[in-house]
Amino acid sequence: PPPPPPPPPPPGGCTTPPTAGNFGDACGDFSVSALDAYVSSVDQANAAIWMAIIPLESSFDPNATAAAVNGTAYGLLQMDSGLNGQYDNGQVNWKDQVSNAVAYNNNLVTLGMKWCYWQAAYPPYLNLVTYEQCGVSPP
Repeated sequence: PPPPPPPPPPPGGCTTPPTAGNFGDACGDFSVSALDAYVSSVDQANAAIWMAIIPLESSFDPNATAAAVNGTAYGLLQMDSGLNGQYDNGQVNWKDQVSNAVAYNNNLVTLGMKWCYWQAAYPPYLNLVTYEQCGVSPP
């Protein structure tokens, strides 16, 4: 029998697999303007807030990593690698990083904890939330 057909390309048409050092932009299509357009397309109501959080979390680097309480934080929004459910994952393509963060934040809304995941949302940065509101101790 003939070999099975190759899998379809991921959204956006890129077939370049991510690597350990380039999980966030393996396709080479990241730019701040592309990010801004994509953020606006997935969460227009909060696009300005996301675009304020991202440089504070990652300096607009889709491959950013940092030590975190639970291991390592990844990507534009410094999320884990799935420790808190499917959307808590930053070790993916930059568009998926954004989509995951928006979905995760939407889940937080149902708990009355919108924006509580991101350190940039707290004082002294963007002051979107308080430590008390999110049930965490100040650093």
